[in-house]
Amino acid sequence: MASVFKHRDKWRAEIRIDGKRYTKSFDLKRDADRWVLTAYQAIEADKTPTTSYRVKDLFERYMDEVTIEKASQKSETLRINRFLKSFPNLKLQDVNKEAVNTWIVNREKEVSAATVIRELNTIKNAFKVANERWGWINHNPFMGSKTIRKPPARDRILTWSEIKELLKAFKYPLKSFDNMTKTQEVGVALMVGLRTGLRLGEILQLGKDNVDLKKGIITIAQHKTVHKTGKPRVVPISNKTVRILAKFSNRARFFTVEKGSFDAIFRRKRDKLKINNLHFHDTRATALTMLSKYLDAMDLAKVSGHRDLNLLLNTYYREKPEDISAKMNRKIK
Repeated sequence: MASVFKHRDKWRAEIRIDGKRYTKSFDLKRDADRWVLTAYQAIEADKTPTTSYRVKDLFERYMDEVTIEKASQKSETLRINRFLKSFPNLKLQDVNKEAVNTWIVNREKEVSAATVIRELNTIKNAFKVANERWGWINHNPFMGSKTIRKPPARDRILTWSEIKELLKAFKYPLKSFDNMTKTQEVGVALMVGLRTGLRLGEILQLGKDNVDLKKGIITIAQHKTVHKTGKPRVVPISNKTVRILAKFSNRARFFTVEKGSFDAIFRRKRDKLKINNLHFHDTRATALTMLSKYLDAMDLAKVSGHRDLNLLLNTYYREKPEDISAKMNRKIK
């Protein structure tokens, strides 16, 4: 006997076989229905409801249903595929603390702690979904697993001399915005990033359909947290940014350079100038640190898109203590 019914704010699936009762709650009815079917098949085959699934099955479904909704779909897919190489045919019931620890130790030898943490967060969330929504597993393989020390937040921002060197290398300002080369587009995007605090993926989305120069706002449909909020991000911009974007506002898409090419061009120019320890993403922190001189924390959060002010303060606000001291001395007589 099987039944699926609403219980409070969840869907509860329940089956009874040979006097034994099996039950699990889900957010969605379709997940409860699916669990009933798979649990029946597994139990009738004298198995537990989790033995028939492999790690590969979990992540294939996760990519189809969860990853596909994220702005970071491409990078998350790469992380998942790397993980799958370590566990190609392993059954879910065999994934335990020891297996996870072995993977962490081996991965730490290959990449930075920050990268391991990002990959591990993706993997943990997939197993959480498999447990809470799909009912595929009934254990937490990460319980008691190795702890990775989180590296300190970056404190790198661009100096004025570095900004001038980079813009010169990218031939900015331009005499004409018509027929820009890919290298020139990178220079324009660099300036837009320094003015707005937008992420690279957000900058490359810009076009006449999502930039309102009269209102001074940019609407980002695909952003980092859209899978959580379900809403586009609306970013206020300054008149200086408006003047830059107005130069090619008739284009359907402002930038034609693809992200892979953009990264390669930016790194090549950066390395030629011997500017060390700089990522393009540091333009975001540089912009927000500069804007903090004119905006209060709540307004700055509207620009950055942060709902967590602690993250904004501790990660992206990178004012140096000596500069804060100088500011205090100017304001306090």
